Amino acid sequence: MEDQNIQLIIQFKQGDQNAFNILVKENLKSVLNFVYRYIYDTDLAEDITQEVFIKVWKNISKFDTSKNFKPWLFKIAKNTALDFIKKRKLIPFSSFENDNDENNFIDNIEDKKTFIEEINSEDQKKFLNEFLQELNPNQQLIFFLYYYQDMTFKEISETLNISINTIKSRYLRGLEKLKTIAPKLINQSY
Repeated sequence: MEDQNIQLIIQFKQGDQNAFNILVKENLKSVLNFVYRYIYDTDLAEDITQEVFIKVWKNISKFDTSKNFKPWLFKIAKNTALDFIKKRKLIPFSSFENDNDENNFIDNIEDKKTFIEEINSEDQKKFLNEFLQELNPNQQLIFFLYYYQDMTFKEISETLNISINTIKSRYLRGLEKLKTIAPKLINQSY
């Protein structure tokens, strides 16, 4: 997918206007879902997503095609959503996370998918969606980008402009929460 995005950007820069339309179509749903996790309002998320792609269109000539497109795209989406929140003075989530990067254990968390990458049945997908709803918004964003957008911890760190250790810490706390809520969700889902 990333190679296809880059190819479409190159084609657009060479004058193929339709390439941008395809780029938007291929990435629209994931950006909309990402923005929704900040706003929790479908109509507003759609408006903000439209604004995201306007910004992408205005700045795509500056995009370095030797880099990955998704982190750049999601950084624009994050900034656009946060700008909207600041204007509306909404509070998207509480900030109880410790941003102290002095945790050696967190430094050693590997960037490997866990049980979630094996999910393929509808029941398992339902379970994952219910699980994500149990996480705080900070953790939801990380799990969304990691599992649904196939981003690495490093790419998520760059996209959200948060240290990689904080990303790993939030991810680890989300997995720990899964251990405590899994029996409840399994009993409801199966």
